[in-house]
Amino acid sequence: MSRKLGLVLAIFIFILGVLYMYFEDERKFLLWALFFFPEKPFLLEEKPDLIDYTELDYWAAHPEKKDSSDFVPDKTFSTSKETKVNVFYIHPTTYLSGESWIYDVKFQGPAYQNIQWFLRNQASIFNRCCEVYAPYYSQSSIFTYIANFFSLEEAEIILDYSYKDVERAFKHFIENFNNGAHFIVASHSQGSHHAHRLIKEVIDPEPDIASKLVVAYALGSAIIRDWSEDYFSQLVNVERCTEALQVSCVVHWDTVSAKSLPWLKYLKWGRDSLCTNPIGWKINGGRSKKSAHVGSLVAFGELFYPEENDPKFIKVRQESSNVRVVIKKKFVTAYCKDGFLAVSAIGRIVNPHSKLVKYGNYHLLDYSLFYFDIQKNLFDRIKTLQEKY
Repeated sequence: MSRKLGLVLAIFIFILGVLYMYFEDERKFLLWALFFFPEKPFLLEEKPDLIDYTELDYWAAHPEKKDSSDFVPDKTFSTSKETKVNVFYIHPTTYLSGESWIYDVKFQGPAYQNIQWFLRNQASIFNRCCEVYAPYYSQSSIFTYIANFFSLEEAEIILDYSYKDVERAFKHFIENFNNGAHFIVASHSQGSHHAHRLIKEVIDPEPDIASKLVVAYALGSAIIRDWSEDYFSQLVNVERCTEALQVSCVVHWDTVSAKSLPWLKYLKWGRDSLCTNPIGWKINGGRSKKSAHVGSLVAFGELFYPEENDPKFIKVRQESSNVRVVIKKKFVTAYCKDGFLAVSAIGRIVNPHSKLVKYGNYHLLDYSLFYFDIQKNLFDRIKTLQEKY
């Protein structure tokens, strides 16, 4: 088997595994995955209107509005907003519909509600120090990642369409909101795919912008975009983070159960990708101690999944997880192996993701398992920056 074919099959199997966890049994999953693709090719599909980022409605999180990123589970780490550091957060894929290849942000349906879940469980990490800005954008449907196995060229065209929104939103953020301050980029999954390109094409080539980057927490994206040594060798002003207090750099990890490593070692993707251990902030290091784990936020809130017979994502299954805030301190150990961040068993604490736990893929928990480790680290990096300037 050629290396290219092996890579394609590995990614395909991984995505099918992730999608399988959304459904109750194999038949429902296969029916959805194989037959509910968008009917029209992307190039023939009617596109959403261009987003006007001068309008507050097109920002999922913004200091001038009350939003889900304002959630505060614990006030251990807190500082004045006078730190003057802003956060540009790029949300992951929440559009699971087969109605179209691109999400129309004017439709406030299940995909919109799922964005609120990620703001609450991810973007809220940053609200104790910083102002959080998170644009809505014309995200690519989850089917784009399946289509990637059949037509890489078309998948890249679709992702490029989504990326252009992110780039325009970021430039608006820099020119109208940031006002020359230091900033953090935070992203996950599809959001990190776009951050990968944003850093390379927009941030790194501009020294005045790159010098203001505190850190990029670009998590959960090696399935399509490796944060490899080759990638970083093409950058001039942005590096990979190798220390906990380093600035103008990138951290990345893809979280899995340590028990899943025996079969994950056969996958070819991600092996060259940057793996940062958020317990200690070393790259490709040994196993951390539980005593060093600052804490997890048990993922909570409501997620919406499509019913198996509804490709338009109108009928949905709504699943509720914990209705109260649960924080787990000194809870997990972690180490990097073959490009993955392997963590110790976490038990059945992450409803509605019991299937996710069962199969050892903790993709949706890349942030929440290390919620307070990230929060402490961003405060430490900002403090280093303040002492430097």
